[in-house]
Amino acid sequence: MEHITPSSRPAIRCIRSDLIPTADRERVENEMAELGARLGRAVDVTTVVIDPSVAGPWATIAAALGRTRATDLIVPNLAHVEGIETLIRERAQLITLTGERILQRIHLRAGASE
Repeated sequence: MEHITPSSRPAIRCIRSDLIPTADRERVENEMAELGARLGRAVDVTTVVIDPSVAGPWATIAAALGRTRATDLIVPNLAHVEGIETLIRERAQLITLTGERILQRIHLRAGASE
């Protein structure tokens, strides 16, 4: 079991099931967890899996962010969250395994139109 310290930022991993071959999934999930640990994140043991044949990928991610209180979402690359990157970044930082990019959270200004 992972030890979470008060200074650790909670993170969750997320993949789109059709973009990762089944044989590579465990390796990719481990690499995302290792990246999160290197960045000082407390990575949740569960990986959020988005199924492209089921509607509501944002709802799936939002529920997982809320349940875990994660401040970061780690994905293999941006293709896994294509079309919902902005929604994610309104709630959490987005971290990519490929290129180890950290896309900062977008802080909406009070009164800004949506």
